[in-house]
Amino acid sequence: MPITESHPQHPINPYGRSKLMIEQIMEDYSVAYGVKFAALRYFNAAGAAVECDIGEWHEPELHLIPLILDVAVGKRETISVFGSDFETPVSVIIFMSLI
Repeated sequence: MPITESHPQHPINPYGRSKLMIEQIMEDYSVAYGVKFAALRYFNAAGAAVECDIGEWHEPELHLIPLILDVAVGKRETISVFGSDFETPVSVIIFMSLI
């Protein structure tokens, strides 16, 4: 079931409320200072089972957040983000909430 940006947001736990709060702060900052942002909603915070019978497969890694972290720790030199249907101003803020 696709969930659109206009879907009601009613978090049911502190983790969900904190993520929504950060998105609201980012929106306020964007309005106040004209800085655009993208909120990456990462839904599989728990990852895959050790037996790999459920969850994601990461060989080869194709997910943006793990790729960014690989660059941060020196496991890979660069990443590429593909697409041409969005404007990318000079100043872009990327916020990631990590557990």
